[in-house]
Formats: sequence, structure tokens, C-alpha cells
Amino acid sequence: MSRRRSRGLRAALAAGATLVLGVAAVPPVVAGAVAATGPAGRAAQWVATQQQPDGGFEVAGFPGFETPDAILAVGAAAQTGGPWSARAALSALLAERSTDGRTPLDYVDDLADGTGGNTAPTAGTAAKLIALVAAPLCLDASHFDPSGDGATDLLAIVDAAAAPDGTYGTFNATLYAAIAYESLGRQVAGATIDSIRGGQQANGGWNYSGDPSGTDVDPDTTGLAVEALVGAGAGPLDGSVQRAESFLAETQDASGGWANPSSFSDVNPNSTALAELSLRAAGVDTSTRTWRDNAASPARTSEPYVAPAEYLASQQQPDGRIATPNDQYGINTFATTQSIEALLRTTLPVVPAAGTCPASGYRMFGADGDVYAFGAAVDAGSLRGIPLNRPIVTAASTPSGRGYLEFASDGGVFAFGDAAFEGSLGDRPLNQPIVAGAVTPTGRGYLLFAADGGVFSFGDAPFAGSLGDRPLNRPIMAGAVTPSGQGYVLFASDGGVFSFGDAPFAGSLGDRPLNSPIVGGDATPSGAGYLMVAADGGVFSFGDAPFLGSLGDLRLNRPIVAGARSSTGRGYALFASDGGVFTFGDVGFAGSMAGRPLASPIVAGAVL
Repeated sequence: MSRRRSRGLRAALAAGATLVLGVAAVPPVVAGAVAATGPAGRAAQWVATQQQPDGGFEVAGFPGFETPDAILAVGAAAQTGGPWSARAALSALLAERSTDGRTPLDYVDDLADGTGGNTAPTAGTAAKLIALVAAPLCLDASHFDPSGDGATDLLAIVDAAAAPDGTYGTFNATLYAAIAYESLGRQVAGATIDSIRGGQQANGGWNYSGDPSGTDVDPDTTGLAVEALVGAGAGPLDGSVQRAESFLAETQDASGGWANPSSFSDVNPNSTALAELSLRAAGVDTSTRTWRDNAASPARTSEPYVAPAEYLASQQQPDGRIATPNDQYGINTFATTQSIEALLRTTLPVVPAAGTCPASGYRMFGADGDVYAFGAAVDAGSLRGIPLNRPIVTAASTPSGRGYLEFASDGGVFAFGDAAFEGSLGDRPLNQPIVAGAVTPTGRGYLLFAADGGVFSFGDAPFAGSLGDRPLNRPIMAGAVTPSGQGYVLFASDGGVFSFGDAPFAGSLGDRPLNSPIVGGDATPSGAGYLMVAADGGVFSFGDAPFLGSLGDLRLNRPIVAGARSSTGRGYALFASDGGVFTFGDVGFAGSMAGRPLASPIVAGAVL
């Protein structure tokens, strides 16, 4: 499928910051925000109104036609400068929820799976999903599963289509296959590069079929071919790149844009966007006429010059949409989306900056003991379909991430994967129900915490005191063990904090009014700080816990029930009762259950 046949973008919603306590207040981080300004920012705001109930942007009604480019444009509009940040892009996409609660990633998950009215992906579609979605977002192309409903190996689909001559079916599929490999850091076969070079016409351009005997003026395919060659290492002095530059210099319209007579004779934003992106990829500064004077015939040097970006901006309508001659067939988001990419210079391949790929997975747990695994997190078993005496109220992962424990309100304990069963309270009467649990750093013990502050230790977990005989203003809602395993901290619903053993007291909210009760908490890897999470998505940090954003100013479909940090301590995720997932810092969004039927509400979550 041609890149010129995909469109759509949703602008991102801002997640508001809440109170931060500690040594110093940390400036709020706007998660999922449209950072782009000017024409690109206004265009992003318009496309935000076009998301469909299924989470995608297929306004024209052709599956897979628009949404992959929309996702790339969403990520581009969320960047704040510097190298591409996968975290910023993922935060923006998480904020893009349809009226049915689905994100754009839910749509492309169905596209990759061949479900939801989609057919099984071709090599071209799989390569496009890698280049525009998986690679820029640090999602596993070999285990593509944003919705957590079964993975698709996109890379295997592309690999299986490789022919001895280096092609992957259609010429467009071959171009995207090359870009997909480049975006993943894989070497592109020499035969593939030769086939791309071999498709160049005598006029310096490429046509859609990659036929070198053609005479087409096709800046769309030419642009993609140049991006593929540059991504494979071709420099500005490369012969094919220079001939393509001359082709684009000769065919640029006086308006600053390009036309593609093979698809639509008038100058249009899509052809202009791809021409501009290829020139930028080749290191050409198109803001002045110098590049054209150097690349075009002498007759063009006396002609007026308009930069491609100026043309794109000139097509913007009062509502932010980028107009195109194709609008006569029905307005969609394609022209606007690709214009955003060009205005923000989002050239392919998109390679995230080091350190911006978020943590790779998380799990959610239902009250019935069901388990939902996303990203690299594995489903090691669950209590699905097994009658329980009391509901599951919390869960915790083992240090390896390969196992977990589920804890019921009566103190029942259920171990999966490499988690060790060290005993339970299932046959013991309790004064108050169990509300939280934590695994020790060795993985050979765990603690259970009751609503009245009672503490129960198993395996190598120490007992360092409790609140069982002390009256509390509000019940305990969460607890966390220190990195040494020799202490723990309890969190009450009013923000009260109680530390035991070597757990430090770094502050509390016990004397401050809260908009919503505290429902979760976690200690930092150093043990010198902790986070508390409120039901409205508010996040409160103490000690060395970083504040990376919150949901305190957003209206949620369902309340937050748990929060968990990443193993690095530089990110965290919030989990809602309907399976919604909100990620911050180095925790990447890998999917959610929002908008999907659940047998029971989500009660806990854990991040790898």
C-alpha cells in the first residue's frame, strides 16, 4: 500500500499535574500534549476531531489507508525538540481515545491481526506498520500486540515475502520493507538496494510500479525511494539521490508544491509533503532557492521561488485542515497528516533516541484473578474460571518479572510463574480484609497488609511492626517493601504514611484535603522515596521519587485503582478499573483493556 494512501492524526490531550511534595517541587510534565505550534499544531488540533469509534482514522472508509500515518503524525506533533522520543509519542497516542474508549494503537492491533473487518496483512502493510508505528514507538515488531489480545510477527511477514532479486512484491512494498529494516537497525540486502536504484527513470524520478522505462512525474514514490536509499547509507553526493534532487527541482510548481499527474494533476499537499521529506532526508535545506538553483536547469534560476513549507501552510483552512484538490471526492485527514509530517520534518526511517524507549511491559489483574499481559510481560497463568472464596484485591510481580502472586481479601495467596508459595491466611480469621501485598527483593517471601494496618509476613519477609492495634483516621490502601527487604511503608486513603524497619518517612498528605482518596503507592529503587496515587489519577511524590505527570486534571471513564513504578524508578503506570492504562516516564504504553468487556474490574497492576 502506498504511503500516499494513508492519513489521519489525533492531537494529544494534556495530562494535568498535581501536588508534588518533597525537597522541591518538580515542574509538571505535560503528557500526551500537542507540542507543535504554528500550522502543524493547528493541523494537529483539527485532526483530533476526526478519530473514529474504532480508534483509527479511516475517514475515507478504507482499512489501513490512513491510521499508520496518523500515528506517526501524532508522535511528531508530541515532540518537544531534539531527537525523536518514543515516550512522548506513546503518551500522545494514549491520550487519543475514541468515543468507544479505543486508541489508534487498538486499531492498528486489529489491522495487524486481520480482525475487526481487516484482512491478514500483506508484506507491504506489515512493513508500513513497522516503519510508521512499531519502530517509532519502540514496540516489538516480532511480537506486535498493543491491545494484548494475541501477538502478530510483523517482521516474519516481511521476511517471508523476500524474493531472490531483493524485491518484496510491489515496488511500494519493497520501499517500505527497506525502510522497516533500516528503522530496526537491520542491514538491507544489497539486492534490495539494487532493485530500488534499478527502478529509477531517466528523468531522475521513480513511478509507482518501479518501472525504469517510464516517464512519470511521481514525487510521491520518488520521495519514498530517496528516503529508503538515504536510510541505507546513500549520501547527498550519491548519484541516484542527486538525479532525484534534479527531478524534484525541475518539477516543483511556482506555488512551491508538486503535482502527481499519475494520480491527480493539480499541485497537492501529499505529493509536496513527500517531496519535501525526501529532500530533507538528503540534507537539502528547502527554505531558500539555493538548492533548486544548484539542482535545476539554468532556465529556472530566474523564476520566483516559494518554499514547500510555505505552500503547505498556504493551504491551511481556518479550522486547521490542510486543503487538497482531492477534497472534491470527500474530505479526509490524509493531506493534513502528511503535511504535519513534512512541516515537522519527520523523515523516515524514524529511530528513537537512546534512553527514550520505555519499559517493555506490564500486567493487570482482575478481581476474579484474571490476568492481562502487555508488551514483554507474559501471562504465566491465572485464576480465570476458578471459584474464589473472596475476590483478588492486589498482586505483585517477582523480581525477575517472570512470575507474580495474586492476593485475595481473605489472605488467600496464588503463585504463578517463578513465584514461590510461602503460605497464606486463607484459613485464618482476620479483623480487617487484606488490601495490599508486596514481594521481597529476593522473590522468596512476601508481605500482606490489612485495611487496619495489620502486617503478615511469609518466607524471608521480615515482620518490623504493624498498626493493627492503633486507631487510624482512614484505612490502609497500599504498601511497599524497601529495596533491602528489611522495611516497608503503608499508605492510607487520606495520604497518611507509616514506615517500618529501614523504610524512611519522607512526608505525607495526612493533613491535606484531597480531591480523591489514595488508592496506591510504591517505593523508589533506592528506598529513599515513594509515590502515592489517587483515584482521580493524581500523583504525589516524596523523597527522591520523580514526578513525571498525572491525570489529576483529566476526566476519567473509571477511577484509578493502582499505580506501579518501573524497575528503573524513572517511570510509572496508573491502572483504571476498566482496564485503562496511563504511562509516564520510561514506562511505554503497550496496550490496555479500556473499551473491552471484562469479567470483573481491574484491581491491580504491575510494571516490569
